[in-house]
Amino acid sequence: YVEVLSDDGTVSRKGLVALSQTLINHPYSLGLESLNHGKPEGPLGSAAFVDWVYYNLSGKALSAGSNSTGPLATKIWENSTSIMENELQPGDLGFTIIPEGSKVNNIGIYLGEIEGDKVFIHAGGVQYKAEGLPEGRVVISFNNILKRNNRDLNGNKFSPSAPSTQFVYYRRPNVTFID
Repeated sequence: YVEVLSDDGTVSRKGLVALSQTLINHPYSLGLESLNHGKPEGPLGSAAFVDWVYYNLSGKALSAGSNSTGPLATKIWENSTSIMENELQPGDLGFTIIPEGSKVNNIGIYLGEIEGDKVFIHAGGVQYKAEGLPEGRVVISFNNILKRNNRDLNGNKFSPSAPSTQFVYYRRPNVTFID
């Protein structure tokens, strides 16, 4: 864990990439929505991971900008605006479905590209399991290509490699980026 909390609520894309990668291989559990400052004690759901990153960067959870009573991913969706895939910048969000009711919606944070392919960091379920992490874990996955990944943006390896993800809806969070 690295301390990158800003004093004025702004978010550095470089800080976001650095902080989010500190949780690679952190345990996942469906529906866990805890929010705390500092390294989380227990598993996180996918939306809770995203909220945790932004909370520890800006002091405000993305979900706090929504009046919705729905799931955490829906609150984050509502506190962001739609963008096209070709507009993605580090810190933007990917969703697997448009939020409806209580359907499970995986959500991740766009980090950039590895060898020309788009990658997202996300807390994924059983398809991303590893030894000692049977429910899943935080990984960096290639998006929408059948290719596994085992590296972060600095070239550091994690194990085992992670399958791709299928984010098809892209949103820009309502935060101020400083770079």
